[in-house]
Amino acid sequence: MSMKRARILALPVGLLAFALRLAAMFWVSPLTWQMRPAGVSLLVWVAGLAVSLAVPVGLYQLTVLRAVPRRPASFQLDAGAFVAPAAPHDLGTAAIIVLWVAAGAVLTERVPDGDRLRLAEFDEAALISIVIVGLLSVLAVALLLVRRPWVALTPDGITVQRMTSRRSIGWHELAPGGPPPPSGRRPRNLWLYRRNGPTLGGRPRPDLLPVGQLQVDPAFLANTIRSYLEQPGRRPDIGTEAELARLRGRVGSQRYDEAPATS
Repeated sequence: MSMKRARILALPVGLLAFALRLAAMFWVSPLTWQMRPAGVSLLVWVAGLAVSLAVPVGLYQLTVLRAVPRRPASFQLDAGAFVAPAAPHDLGTAAIIVLWVAAGAVLTERVPDGDRLRLAEFDEAALISIVIVGLLSVLAVALLLVRRPWVALTPDGITVQRMTSRRSIGWHELAPGGPPPPSGRRPRNLWLYRRNGPTLGGRPRPDLLPVGQLQVDPAFLANTIRSYLEQPGRRPDIGTEAELARLRGRVGSQRYDEAPATS
């Protein structure tokens, strides 16, 4: 499954989360009003909310994201750069959660002398609900349309695009010997150290690459950056198909502690 399709499929799953949250509000919540003791009532209410979120998120993780190819030892070619694009995992899940929250923004009230909920009927209640739900829905769609964060390697250096900020780091600014190998099965960040600049605890302050949110193998990205730090003569070839083929065949197949092959 393509990353684009995985992002698109988050929308219907998010609508399911919206519907389940409404069901929990209008059906489960009234059931708890007559339950005793109060602790049982609270547990049932919390369980209803948890299930209404866990079901769609779990469905998305197990059916949609599982069909997305594993993070590749490769880049996308884009305007003379090697680009590690955003993975659909975090943003797709975030969009589902936002739509779930949107359902909770619907204003309700207890039916007088009854054990049912209804849409709130006080002045402007409907308008307030529509506005809040509408804004949160726009946010959810925006999360699915935005293709951030991403990291690009160019002959001049590395560009790190986060959700709201962008930073460029020249190759000459980076300390040799790095970056350190990613740790754990699912690393969230790759640490880049500069030669000079602000310090933290006596060491250069690191720049973090959000590899956990990128559709690229973290070790492959680390190996690639290290190879360009150790072989500056190859930097002009960054962004070409021939260089990408070389990376796939040599850098991508190496262990982190092996020296990059030369040709």
